[in-house]
Parts: sequence; structure tokens; C-alpha cells
Amino acid sequence: MNISLRVAYGLKPNEDALTLTSALTQLNSSARQIGVRSRSGSPIEKWPKELTYSLEDRVKEARLFRSSREQIRRNQNLNSEQKMTLLRRLRRESNLWHFDQLRLAHQAIFGDDPVRQRFMTFWWNHFSVGNTKGTRFYTGDLYWNVIGNGIQGTFAELLYNVTKHPAMLTYLDNVYSIGENSDKGVRAKLNPDRRIRVGLNDNLARELLELHSVSTSAHYTEVDIKNTAKILSGWGWQFNNERVWKRLVKLGLTDLSEPFIDHHHEPGDKVVLGKRYSTGIFSSGQESLKELIEDLARNKHTIRHLSKKLCQHFINENPSEKDILLIESAWHDSKGDLRVVHRNVLERAFEAINQPKFQWPITWTFSILRIFGANIFAGWEELESDPFFDGGGSRLYREIGQNFWSKRQPDGFSLKQEDWTSSEHMDRRMRVSNLVFSYGNPGISCDEVISRLGMTRKTRNLVSKGRTEAEKFTLLTCSPEFMGG
Repeated sequence: MNISLRVAYGLKPNEDALTLTSALTQLNSSARQIGVRSRSGSPIEKWPKELTYSLEDRVKEARLFRSSREQIRRNQNLNSEQKMTLLRRLRRESNLWHFDQLRLAHQAIFGDDPVRQRFMTFWWNHFSVGNTKGTRFYTGDLYWNVIGNGIQGTFAELLYNVTKHPAMLTYLDNVYSIGENSDKGVRAKLNPDRRIRVGLNDNLARELLELHSVSTSAHYTEVDIKNTAKILSGWGWQFNNERVWKRLVKLGLTDLSEPFIDHHHEPGDKVVLGKRYSTGIFSSGQESLKELIEDLARNKHTIRHLSKKLCQHFINENPSEKDILLIESAWHDSKGDLRVVHRNVLERAFEAINQPKFQWPITWTFSILRIFGANIFAGWEELESDPFFDGGGSRLYREIGQNFWSKRQPDGFSLKQEDWTSSEHMDRRMRVSNLVFSYGNPGISCDEVISRLGMTRKTRNLVSKGRTEAEKFTLLTCSPEFMGG
């Protein structure tokens, strides 16, 4: 398997072979964001500034969408068919996440930093955020800004910034977590007739421990989860709720980078994994979360858990103990500096080139398009009119079974080959391969790709059995070597 398929998205037709030096340069780059104005041959340009949304823009659009949707649903002058027509129009007009979907594809196919993108996608999957309660509006910011910038720092910083991001707080229901003994909780007890909603929600607390950091190997307890939920109480609000937003504006609580409401926070000491976190006079709910995150980030179970996942993603599905220990050592020595950790992952991936490493469907799709100089994604000017993949490519993401904007589970997409090689998944890949050949205008032949990637005689013999160029294209792109199996 060519190294460019293992750690990047393959080589563009005129791109130099990927070396460890060039891979490290990509990883640490701040490459320009590529955009395709039109799929029909217009020049590739920088992604438009007007389609680069700030977090504030995204939350504002989410509020507007929700309030407009509620107005349509409550309108008693409209019948059900009229309401559905207006709701469909509203969804089309409020689809800024479709530009995020296009931007992801354009950068992968035409960009100069595929290695960096692969690491960003790894962490995006690790910190899984499914589509619910407006998260489609925010998840692009989580990817481009929080993770894109975060991989240049420490894991502790990344974990903290992801945990308190509106996408994560919304997805795992922390926006509803209000301490029973908080100021608001006390008011609720004193005014039972007002139906003030209070109570802890432990969804984010549970996933913070189980998935994002120490994993079940740390043998945490339900008490640890509950106390983590207490530390997280007060973080977040219903970001897409106009009524809630107006109340927060009156209180001056509009900083989306620190969405903490002190009077929702559960007071008192909390013990997590044997350590006491205080909210006394010299501490606060915000400081307690940061302290907890720092402890979780440097916990040996976290380091082990994440070192293994990185190996599984970039080296081998069943990594050796030696590989895991190598990444663990880099983690310990650098105190969680992701630049050092990722460099060691890359070094080991280059050494393990002969080990099989199956590609995710989305990685495979982007690789085909990049390698063959093809494109089946719309340009931003074609977003509403593209005849094949309206909605910024969402149909294609659904077709390959890996849509990061879908209602997915908190544990993310599987790293196991067996979960992507059923007859259904292989049928999907064959359909996508045929689609790329038929409509993507590949710029180079299969023979050229085989030569450029230095593919094995076994793959050459397989492809030679194709009677037409279309058959050769499918045999090559769906071959074990190209897919990494």
C-alpha cells in the first residue's frame, strides 16, 4: 500500500511522492483553504471568506432556523402540505453546513495538506458529534477551528476546548444539566409550582471518561461519572433557543468560547478517580473543569487508550505492543504535545508500509478523486443546482455510509475492517467507483496510477482482466491494495 494512501489521500496527478519530510511539513502547515467555484472547469480558488462562518454566525443561524421552524409549525392558517413546503424551503435556505460538507471535500481533493487533514479527521471521529438539536450548524467550527488549531498544541488543550464547545455540549445534552443545589436548583425547590427544570445530565460526563479520555480500563465508577457531571453542570445553554439567548444577553452571558452559567453549577467538592475538586472560595466551576481535564489528559489510561487508537488508524488495526509503547513514550516525553505524538505516528507509519491498513469509505473516496484528478462534488456556485449531489455532497456521504453530519453514535465510526467489508459496503464502493468514472472526468489512466503508486504485480494482473476502461477503473479502485485490505 502506497504511503500516500495510508497517511494522506493519495497523490494528485502531478504531485511529488510523499516523503516523511514532506508529510511532516504538511502536518505542521497552515495551508490555504481550497474552494471550487464550479465543477465544470473553473479555476480552483481560495475558499470564499463569505462562506467561512464564525461560531457566532453559526449560533445565530441556528437560532433563526429554530424560531422560523416554530413559527411555521404554529401557523394555524396553513395546512399540513403548505407547512411541509415552507419547512423544505427553510431547510434549503438555512443549510450553511452544506458548505462545510463541500469545503471538507474540496480541501481533501485539491488541497496541499492531506496529511494534516487525516489527523484532523481522526480527532473529529474521536470526538464524535452527531446531528441533533442544531449541532449541524456548529460541527464545522469544531472541525476547522477547534481541532484544526488544536492539533498544534497539547491534548489537554484540545480536550478542554472540545468539551466546552457548543457542538459537544449540545450533542451530549449538557445544555440541560443544572445542579440540584445550584442557585437555580434552590429556587426550583422554593418555587415548586413554577416548574423550573433542574437536574444533572451525565451523558457528557460518561463519554468524557469512557470515550474521550481514560476509557473503561481506568475502572471508574458511577460515582465518578456523577461527580464529573457535577463539575460539568452549568456548562452550556440551549444555543439555538431564541428565548434562552435573550435572557442570557440580559445577564451578559454571550461568550460562546466560555459558555458557563455560574448559577446553574452544582456547588461543593467533587471526587473523581480519587482526586478532590473544590469549588470553594479559591476555585470555580470553570477552574474545576480545566483541572479535571488536565488530570484526565495526563492519566496513563488516557495515554494508552489514545496511543492504541492512533496506531489502529494509521499503522495497523491490530498494532503490536511495540508500536503502542513507542507512541506512549512520545506522549509521556512531550507531556501530551500532539505535534510530537503525531510525528512519531508518522515515522512509524512510514516504517510499517507493508502492513495492511484498510481505508475508511470517506478516505477511499477522497483518494480516488485526488489520485485520478476527478471530481463529483459541486462547486459552491452549484450548491442548489447540482443534478447529482445536491446538499453539498450529503448524498455521496450517505451513499458511502460515512456522513460526519449524520445522527451517529458517540463512539464514532469503527476502526475495524470487518465493519466496512460487508457485501452491502462493497456494493456501495463499486457504485461510487462507477460514478466517479462516468461523471468525474478522471484525468489519468489506470496504468498511470498503477505506475505512480508503485502497485504490486498482483494488482496489475487483477486490473488487466478488465475488458473496458470502466471495468479496469473499478477493479483498481476496489482492489485490496487500493483499499488497504
